[in-house]
Amino acid sequence: MRKLFTLALITLCMSIILLYCGDSKNKSLDKKEDKEAQNSLEFVWSLENLEGLEKSFGKENLSHGETSYDEGNTFIKTTTIFAESDHPLTVIWDSDDTDFSKMFSVKLTFYHFDEDYNQRDIDYNYWQCENGLRLGMTIGELREWAEKPFKFFGIDWDFGGYVDPETNPKFENYSVFLGYETDDYSSLPKGYNTIAGDVLLDSDNELANELPLTINTIEYSPNK
Repeated sequence: MRKLFTLALITLCMSIILLYCGDSKNKSLDKKEDKEAQNSLEFVWSLENLEGLEKSFGKENLSHGETSYDEGNTFIKTTTIFAESDHPLTVIWDSDDTDFSKMFSVKLTFYHFDEDYNQRDIDYNYWQCENGLRLGMTIGELREWAEKPFKFFGIDWDFGGYVDPETNPKFENYSVFLGYETDDYSSLPKGYNTIAGDVLLDSDNELANELPLTINTIEYSPNK
C-alpha cells in the first residue's frame, strides 16, 4: 500500500513539473512572439502618437528632430527610437501636426551617420515588416516576395531606387527604395549609368540583379 502511495505521489509530482515546464515554455514563446511583433514597423505605427511611443519604448529612448521632404522644400518633425544604437527607427510626423499626435510614416533606413559623417553599422534584422519586408533584401529576393514583376526608378538621385507601387499591389502602403552599397564608389561596374537617374526600370533588369541592388529604405504609411 505504501509503495502504491509513493508511486502515485511521484507520478503527481512529475505531472506538476511537466505542466510547469510546458507552461513556462509557452510563456517564453509568447514573450518571443510579442517581442518580434513589437519590432515591426506596423506595431510602431499602431502606437499612433508620442504618448504611445513613450509607453512602449521609454521617453529616454526617443530623440526628436526634423527631416526634409519635397526635395528639401518642406521640413517636418521626427522622433527616432534608439537613435544612438545600431537599430534606429524614425517616426515622421504629419506636416500639419503640432503636438506629436499624428504620424505620417514609420521609416527604416540603412543611412545613419556618425558625427564625422561615416556610415554607422546597422543591424538589418532588428526591425522588420509583418509582411516579410526587411532591410538588405536583394532585388531578386524582393522579386520573389512580390510574386509578380515590378518597376523601380534608377538609383543615385532624390527618388533613387523607389519601387513604383502602381506596378505591383503588394507594395501598397510601403515605400521601398533600392540601392547599390559598396565601399569603393571610385570603381563602379560597367553599365552602372544605365540604372542610375530618373529612369524607370524592370525588376528583372540584368545589371540590377547582378550587382545586386538591395533594399536600403522602407517607409510604412497606410494613410498615403
